[in-house]
Amino acid sequence: RARRHRSDVFSVYGDFLAEKKRDYDGASRAFRESLKAYPHNKVSLHSFAKLAMQKLMDYKLAEILYRELLSFAPEEHQACREYGTCLQILGKYAEAEQAYKRALRMDPADVSAMVSYATLLQSVRVEIEGADLLYQSALELEPQNAAVLTNYGTLIEEFRGDYATAEKMYRTALEANPADVPAMCHLALLLVDVEANMTEAELLLKTAIATEPSHHPAVSNMAMFQYLVRKNLDYSEKLYKTALRLEPHDIGTIINYGCLLEEGRRKRTEAQALFNYAMKIAPKQAKQYLEQREVYGPKVEELV
Repeated sequence: RARRHRSDVFSVYGDFLAEKKRDYDGASRAFRESLKAYPHNKVSLHSFAKLAMQKLMDYKLAEILYRELLSFAPEEHQACREYGTCLQILGKYAEAEQAYKRALRMDPADVSAMVSYATLLQSVRVEIEGADLLYQSALELEPQNAAVLTNYGTLIEEFRGDYATAEKMYRTALEANPADVPAMCHLALLLVDVEANMTEAELLLKTAIATEPSHHPAVSNMAMFQYLVRKNLDYSEKLYKTALRLEPHDIGTIINYGCLLEEGRRKRTEAQALFNYAMKIAPKQAKQYLEQREVYGPKVEELV
């Protein structure tokens, strides 16, 4: 009983450090102490797993923690859904799909699980009809859910080519939640690529960054916008450096920053070092970016 009490105390302390102090390393140590005292503390395992995935970005650790939690608490459907997201990030798509299906069997009305599964079908499996059905089911349950509207909008934009409907869905998402940063970013990119409405697009990206300064896609897309549209190399480079501090291994940002250095600054050696770094981290993805760049030149890219 004393060990369980000690475990619970460290679990609460870990949550406090993570949520109130944003001391993620300290929270990690607290959760480890909690689990050392009582390895089957479900709250600690779940909180530590979410911390590892969402803040520490240690997806291998998160996978281990989720798997351990679900081994003795298989009824934890939220953890099961989050486990699916972790597996998807790690590229374990078949296992991720099974986790999403399992989560939906436990709670068929879990809209977040529907969206996560639909995203996998859309972006990895390219099973558009299946993703479409999941988004429709989610919207029947929550018609004003900004995440559903935004993700469904991307499907309609990218795979149906129905830009008017996609724009309407992004704007509806922002009506439902004016602070929804992904909706701002998607709408901004559509306005640039389809309508050439640079003024509103820039305002949306500025608002997105002001709303959530650590949102990497907003920062990186604003960097590209400033480079290609406004021709403001200094501001663009500053934004790219910020984006890489937020996500040091993001291939799109690395390649695009390299383009700025090579084409805008004429710093070919530094640019090539970035291209080589990207190839080292993720050869297949980096090669695709570099080949696209050679064919089409740099353009404002959506970062996922």
